Amino acid sequence: MVEIYAAEGVIGEAATEEGETRLVLYPERLAAARLPATVEDAVQARVASLDEDERTVLEQAAAMGAVFWSGAFVALARTGLEAPDLWVEEETGDVARIGRMLDGLCKNGWILRRAGTIFPGSVEYAWARSEEREAITARTSAEAKSLSNRVIADWMEHQPGVRTSEERIASLARHREQAGESIQAGIAYLEAAAVARRRYANGKSCEYYQRGLELLGDSHDGARIDALHAYGDVLQSMGYIDDAMAAFRGMLTLAYRLDMKKKGGAAHNRIGRLFRDMGSLDEGERHLTTAMSLFEASGDERGVASTIDDLGKIAWLKGEYESALTSFRDGLARRQKLGDRRSIALSLNNAGLALQDSGQFKDALEAFEQSLAIRREVGDLVGVVTTLNNLGTIAEERRNFQKALMMFEEALEVAQQIGDRNKIALVLTNIGTTYYRSGEPEKAIGVLVRAEGLCDELGDRLKLAETLRALGKAYLMQGDLGKARDCIGRAVDLFASVRSKVHLAAALRTLGEITAAGGWGHAHTTSAREYFDRAVAIFEQSGNEVELARTFKTYARFLRKNPELAGNEEVQKEAGTMDARAEAIFGRLQMTSGSKSELPPSPEAEIEVG
Repeated sequence: MVEIYAAEGVIGEAATEEGETRLVLYPERLAAARLPATVEDAVQARVASLDEDERTVLEQAAAMGAVFWSGAFVALARTGLEAPDLWVEEETGDVARIGRMLDGLCKNGWILRRAGTIFPGSVEYAWARSEEREAITARTSAEAKSLSNRVIADWMEHQPGVRTSEERIASLARHREQAGESIQAGIAYLEAAAVARRRYANGKSCEYYQRGLELLGDSHDGARIDALHAYGDVLQSMGYIDDAMAAFRGMLTLAYRLDMKKKGGAAHNRIGRLFRDMGSLDEGERHLTTAMSLFEASGDERGVASTIDDLGKIAWLKGEYESALTSFRDGLARRQKLGDRRSIALSLNNAGLALQDSGQFKDALEAFEQSLAIRREVGDLVGVVTTLNNLGTIAEERRNFQKALMMFEEALEVAQQIGDRNKIALVLTNIGTTYYRSGEPEKAIGVLVRAEGLCDELGDRLKLAETLRALGKAYLMQGDLGKARDCIGRAVDLFASVRSKVHLAAALRTLGEITAAGGWGHAHTTSAREYFDRAVAIFEQSGNEVELARTFKTYARFLRKNPELAGNEEVQKEAGTMDARAEAIFGRLQMTSGSKSELPPSPEAEIEVG
C-alpha cells in the first residue's frame, strides 16, 4: 500500500539541507489517487503497473518457482532464435539487459537478490512477496507456462550439481511435468527418488517413486522394474507391508512379461523375504526356492548367494540351526568369492545369529564384530542397526545389561535417523526385554507397549508375538497375572500361526510360568507341566541349548516350589536332573541362565562387547 501511495504521488521524496533524503506526504493528492481497498487489489494494482518486458520476466520467474536464476532468463530470451555467425557475448547484449531488468525489479521491491547460488555462473533471486508471484501466475496463459517450463527444464538439465540433490532433480521433474513431458518427468522423479533413498529420506523417496511410476504409466518397463524393486524396499523399511508386496508383485509381472529371469528371481526373493519377516515361513520358503531356480537359470551368482543366505534365515527362524549355519557359511563363501563387502557383512551377521542361538557365543561375537566393522565402513546404516542390535542381545545374554542398553540405544538412534520403523520396533522390544531381565518391569512395560503398538500397526505378526511374550514376562514380574495371561495367550496363538517353533517354545515356557503363578487359578499344576514339557521337547529337537537350559531351570524351580509336588521324591529327583543338565550347558557355554530372577550374576560371565 505504501508503494502504491508512492506510485500515485501521495508520498514523495525530498532532500534536506543536510543532503539527506526524507519522505514527504502530499495530502492534497489523496483525492485524485487511485487506491486499492484490499490487499488483493493492491497486488493487482502493482501488477497492472508493470510494463510488458517486466511482466514477461516476472511470468518466467513465477514459472521457475519461489527461487530463480539469471541464467535461465537468458535461455528463455533466446528461445527460437538462430545463433549469430560468431557468438561474441559482448555484442549480443541480452545478458546485460536481463541483468539491468532484474536489478530494477529488485529496486522496486518485486524480487530479492540472494547471497549465494546453487548454479555457478547465475545470480540467484527470490520473490519478495508470494502474493505477487501467485497473482502473476494466475495471469499467465497456459501456453506461456508450458513453454517457460520446457525451456527452464532444458536449461536446468545441464547445470552442474543439479543431480546431487533430490530436491533439484524433483524441481527438474516438475518443470518437465508442467511442460507436458510426462515420460521425461517420470524418469526424473525416479532419479530424484533414488537420490533420496541413498540418504535414507524415505518419505521423499516414496513420494517421488509413486509420482514417477504414475507418469510413466505402461511405458519404459525396464526403468519401472528397477524402480518397483527400490520402491518396494523403501515401503518395507517404512512398514507399509501391503504396498511393498504390491510393488514387488508388479516387478515380478513386468519381469515375467519380458522373460527377465534375473529380475524375476529378485522379485521372488523380495516377496519371500517379506513373507518371512511377516512370519509366514512356509510361504517365504516357497518364493525363495523359486528365486533360487530363476537365479541359477540366469547364471546370477550374486542372486544365488543371496538366496542361500535368505533360506538359511528361514531355517534359523524355524530353529534348524545346523541347517541355517550350513547355508550361511555357503552364502558367505560365495559372497567372499564375488568380493561384495556389503553382502559379506550380511552373511557374517546371519552366521552370528545361528552361532548365538546354538550357544557358540565367542564365535558369534566375532562374526557380529566383523560384520559391524564392514557395515560402518561401507555406510550400510540399516545393517549397522541390525548388527548393533545383535551385539546388544549377546551382552544381554551375558547379563551385561548396561552394555546391552548402550548397544540398543545406539541402534535405536540410527534406526530413527533412517526412518526404518521395522527396526525401531525390533530394538524397542529388545530394550524392553533388557529392562525386565534386569529387574525393572515398570520401565520394560513402558517401552514394550510402544513396541506393541508399532508392531500391530506394521502388521508384523512375528515381532508382535515376541513383544507380547516380553510384555507377559514383565507383567508377571509385577504380579499382574491377568495382563500377563492375556499377553502370553495372544503370543502363543501368533507363534503357532507363523509356525516358528523356537519362539513358540519360549512362549510356552512363559505360559507355564504364568500358569504356575496362578494365572488360570491355583489348581493347574498339570497344565503348567504340560507347557514346560512341550517347550523342552521343541528346544531339544531344534538344538537350542541356551533356551533349553533356561527352560530346565524354570521348570525345576516350579517343581521344587509347587506344594503339590514338594514331597514327591521322583519329581524332586527329576528337578535335580534338570538343574544339573542346565548347569552343564551354562558351564560349557560360560554363561548364566539370563534372568535376574533366576540366577545371580556370574562375574566370569561378564564380557566386553562392541
